Parts: sequence; structure tokens; C-alpha cells
Amino acid sequence: MAGRRRIPVRHVRFADPQPIVGDTLWPRLRELGGDLPMLAGVGFARQQVSAVDHVHDDVYELRLVVGGQGAMRVAGEELALRTGDLVVLNPGDVHRTVAANRLRTLAV
Repeated sequence: MAGRRRIPVRHVRFADPQPIVGDTLWPRLRELGGDLPMLAGVGFARQQVSAVDHVHDDVYELRLVVGGQGAMRVAGEELALRTGDLVVLNPGDVHRTVAANRLRTLAV
């Protein structure tokens, strides 16, 4: 991870907790400001509770909550999530989903 820039924000709660659809995604990501690293992939997921922590050593991960609510544990910190929230995972951040009530995310 030497030489990689850490994104300092961990959890963003947007003012408008409406479902994320179509043209609202990229403006919300731009609210973070600054430049984001190149993307390796994009995918939607219906999140389920995970009993095991995992980590991505070489990639950044953005998890945008597009529906439902739940919680993730990231680097020992539990984050309550609802529609419209964004979680930023840096390379090396240990994480897992610890609660999910119809939790749907877009992973970037």
C-alpha cells in the first residue's frame, strides 16, 4: 500500500435520503470533492450479514446504499447505513456487513 493515497472520509450521509436512481448517482459521488482513483468494477448487490471480515489489499471500494438499511463494520468502527449513504473503503480496510434489512448497495 506504499505510495497509495488514503481517502480521508469513511462515511457520507447525503442530505436527501431518497433512493439513488439514474442521473442522481454521479452528482452524489462528486459531492465528495477531489479526484477518485480509477474504477476497477461496478456491481449491485443485495447485502447479507457476513460472519467473516474481509479485506481488499489493492483496491478502493465505494459502497453506495441504494435501498434499505443496515450496518457495516469497517476497521473496527460500526457504521449505521440507510438509503443514500456512501461508505469509502481504502485498500487494507477490514470490513463486513453486520446488519441488513433489505440493504442493497452499488459497489464501485
